[in-house]
Amino acid sequence: MASEAWTARVSQRISRHGHSRRLLLTHPLHPVSFNGENIHQKYDYIEMVRQITGIDDDSFPKIETISSQARRPEIAIFPGAEYGPAKRWIEDRFVQTALLLQKKTNAQICFYGAEKDQGICEEMTSQVPGSRSEAGKTRVSSSRG
Repeated sequence: MASEAWTARVSQRISRHGHSRRLLLTHPLHPVSFNGENIHQKYDYIEMVRQITGIDDDSFPKIETISSQARRPEIAIFPGAEYGPAKRWIEDRFVQTALLLQKKTNAQICFYGAEKDQGICEEMTSQVPGSRSEAGKTRVSSSRG
């Protein structure tokens, strides 16, 4: 990466020297040595920041999370069928199932599908209070070639 940054004329190239990178860097950092101990890589990055900034602070930023009690579970329902209504479960059963799951779990019900499923998803959303339709708004891709 140092050679690509040098070729692109990046004005500040900061990294640990080694692997013949030193000449390509504007701010070569000393390799971190921890007496041969196997430690977490985060300490390596903290040491790099200390060398760059001179700040000797090894604290980490706090990540705030929403408690699991405050966040409602979400249940995804996919009512579409590739070959049309003949292969699809009866609409009323999807609605009954969604209502039952909503009652038992207090979950947010979301109906998903392709663009062609928007009508059926919106119809079901109208019958399940507080639910929402995401049909046609998301994409699923396959890793198969």
